[in-house]
Amino acid sequence: MPTLPAASVTPDEAAKYLGFLGTFAHVDNPSSSAATRALLQWEPAHAGLLADFEERHYFEVVADI
Repeated sequence: MPTLPAASVTPDEAAKYLGFLGTFAHVDNPSSSAATRALLQWEPAHAGLLADFEERHYFEVVADI
């Protein structure tokens, strides 16, 4: 599977690369689905995201290392 290089950047560098969106890239913005769940009277019935990833349905398995 191909890999992409990654590098940390400062907030100023992020603003340079991402324009005005770069100012939001470093903001800590925790969120919750509680209001949406209450409004729609909905609760999840299936595995969460991380548990679902553990099942490896979304990834091609080449070899277990």
